[in-house]
Amino acid sequence: MINPTLEFLYGLHNRGIKLGLKNIESFLKICGNPHKEIQTIHLAGTNGKGSTASIISKILQKMGIK
Repeated sequence: MINPTLEFLYGLHNRGIKLGLKNIESFLKICGNPHKEIQTIHLAGTNGKGSTASIISKILQKMGIK
């Protein structure tokens, strides 16, 4: 199952889609790597972001972090 999926994804390269993080890393470097200066929590996914954000918020508040 994974091999056909990978073949499909890498086949997109011929259409101008580049996989990997090299482009993003280059862009961030040009911008001065702002991601290294700001402490963040990145939530992603389909379900549960709201409740997860709420729980993390309460934990951080209890720790005195705004």
